[in-house]
Amino acid sequence: GLGLGGAMPNLIALAADLSGQRSRNASIGLAYVGMPLGAGVTSLIALALHEGEWRPLFVIGGITPLVLAVLIIGFLKPPASAAPAPAHEMRPVSDLFAEGRLARTLVMWVGFFAAALTLHLMLNWLPILMQGRGLSRGAAASAQVAFNVIGAAGALIAALGLDTRLRPTSVALAIAAVPAALLALAQGPTTPGPVILAAGLLGAGILAQ
Repeated sequence: GLGLGGAMPNLIALAADLSGQRSRNASIGLAYVGMPLGAGVTSLIALALHEGEWRPLFVIGGITPLVLAVLIIGFLKPPASAAPAPAHEMRPVSDLFAEGRLARTLVMWVGFFAAALTLHLMLNWLPILMQGRGLSRGAAASAQVAFNVIGAAGALIAALGLDTRLRPTSVALAIAAVPAALLALAQGPTTPGPVILAAGLLGAGILAQ
């Protein structure tokens, strides 16, 4: 949890800082969907394992970040010509609250916290909730894959929309998709097809926010 909580905000900040103004939202969306796509791959691996077998997932989840950390260190080395900013100009924390930005910063923090909490709750508990509704282990895993893969696609589409005149429409659709999908999962049919579609819609709504 500590690693994810620290890595994701920094990843988003790096994507925003290194991309151009016209493609910034698309770049952030592309960086952000790595986590749900990885979770989708994990669900597929879990589906291929014998029931009750979980240790290989932890081995893969432990080794992969170590390999990626080495690559990140290599690619993110600052250029030799880059001069450090003067000490009096480096105020990354206080600048968040200066010049009337206090309310905006706090609102953004609350919004990001709620979105991240919802995402992680669904990433961890969706298969168990689906099995509680009577779905088989395979169908629940398929719903989890749909949540992540369709969610990643929805996030990319919404990110592309944010760089165009469709920004208000993208935001409105993402917000409306979440309660609609939750209602469908809670009250709709328990057959695999509708559940998988509703899980995909839920992932698209949550990740697009």
